[in-house]
Amino acid sequence: MARDFLGRSAGIGIDLGVFLGFPPAQHHDLETTRVRRTFTEVAQPWLPEIETLPSPIQDGNLTRVKILQAAYVEQVNKHKFSLIGRLNFRSTTMEELRRASKQWALKGEVIMCSIGKGFVVFHFSNADDMTNIWRRGPLRVGGRSLHFQQWHKDFIVEDQALMHRLSWIHLLNLPQEYWHSDILLSITKVVGRPIAIDKKTMSSTYGHFARVCVDIDDSLPRVEEVYVEREQAGLSELFVFRQPVEFEAPPTRCIGCKHFGHQVDACPRKEQVVTVAKEVPSATFGNDLPK
Repeated sequence: MARDFLGRSAGIGIDLGVFLGFPPAQHHDLETTRVRRTFTEVAQPWLPEIETLPSPIQDGNLTRVKILQAAYVEQVNKHKFSLIGRLNFRSTTMEELRRASKQWALKGEVIMCSIGKGFVVFHFSNADDMTNIWRRGPLRVGGRSLHFQQWHKDFIVEDQALMHRLSWIHLLNLPQEYWHSDILLSITKVVGRPIAIDKKTMSSTYGHFARVCVDIDDSLPRVEEVYVEREQAGLSELFVFRQPVEFEAPPTRCIGCKHFGHQVDACPRKEQVVTVAKEVPSATFGNDLPK
């Protein structure tokens, strides 16, 4: 029979601790004594507190949850000085955009957050910087135009076509007594969101037309005339006149896909839209919705 170095049979185990003078080791079945714990139980001290948050609701096949309104309002308020910009990143980068922003002569800071498909959220630290950049746009970055629109709630990148743009408009043959900033802003508010009044208009050094920069929502019908009303001294009837509105170099826009750069007869998505309409006869599409 084979012997080990102590002269014992090789098949007999030896407690080395006992041989060295230590108390006998206690042997346990690891499979029966091991306590199995989940990751959540192990990491509990470091996990976020969720006990006070709303619980999910199972509604048939749907799972719903109602978020905390206070938390939502708090997050919305963080965007009160924010703009949404869109830039073609095929020939530029976020780093180049950040470098370009250092030339904007801002009073405070701006934090940029890319959200996909060329859209960037600009968080300004004050209202003046936000307004100045908005009315100066579009800006040039890396040879590309950076277009801005006001930040708004429920903005989903996948749903966006470029609907907002800045455009200078002319109020043709407007009499000089109406060239007050409040009057000009009131008239152009009908067209869109007024951003700035041209310096020559404000100083009355060029009187052929009043010129105002407006943020226009191209998903809405274009306003080409405004009926302006004012009071008449000693009379109960209002004085009313028709004011034409002219747009500077309006871009070509497809009424089908709502994108710029082509007419509906040359729309690359025209066949796709028609096919979808045929495949889903019961669907109600945007153009068929009641006005």
